[in-house]
Amino acid sequence: MLRTDSPDMIAFTIGQVVLHLAREGKNISAGAISLSLSEVVDGGPLGRVSPDAARSALEAIARPVLPDEFTPQTRGRGATGRPGAEWRAA
Repeated sequence: MLRTDSPDMIAFTIGQVVLHLAREGKNISAGAISLSLSEVVDGGPLGRVSPDAARSALEAIARPVLPDEFTPQTRGRGATGRPGAEWRAA
């Protein structure tokens, strides 16, 4: 099953919406992106964006802050202090 709530998938989904808006010559703004994602959630097609992915992206946009492991102060080091350590296979 595809994880639509991963940071990479959310970035891909928002990127697809931005590309679609740009190709259509439409305004690219937070409101336009949210509106396009909402239309996909309601069943409107938009390229490779699924309703589940659009819903996850809308939820991510609504989150007030990123978790500490993604803030600029950690520079991607996360809790261990080593770059990429959290991404290694167990």
